[in-house]
Amino acid sequence: MTRAVLGSLFFLLACPADENDGYEAFGSQDDAVHVRVGVSEVQPDESTELHSNTGEHVVGEGWVSPGGGPSGTEHQVSVRLTEDASYVVDRVSLNLYSPGRSERELDMVRDQLDRSLFLLDLVSVGEEDGLSRTDVFTFKLWDLADDEDPALSSDTSTED
Repeated sequence: MTRAVLGSLFFLLACPADENDGYEAFGSQDDAVHVRVGVSEVQPDESTELHSNTGEHVVGEGWVSPGGGPSGTEHQVSVRLTEDASYVVDRVSLNLYSPGRSERELDMVRDQLDRSLFLLDLVSVGEEDGLSRTDVFTFKLWDLADDEDPALSSDTSTED
């Protein structure tokens, strides 16, 4: 499983996302969860629906488990796409925004046996002064620009 450490310095064992060469955004760029870091107790899971680029259709769900906790908390970030979206989305990345730090984007790992599932493990690191913060994890869905995607089941075309 891919691991990354968040903190004042992002120690990453995961592959940073490239400049999105050859990919087009598939989903909304606003689907995000808020993760509390440096709090005294483990927080409930955080989740959000993932939407199409117009926001009209739900194409999956993204969640972080747990949704916050003390420094050193291990978080599993997961995305589950709808069946239709799983045949169009070729890559899922996670944009990490933490106040006072540089934004980072990490590619999530697609499950080899379940094309609709993407995972990423992270370990949060807090400040030495013990202050808590809220990080924003934004889910990004990508379609390889030049590949042939199957028609979605919601396609209204008919065969003669």
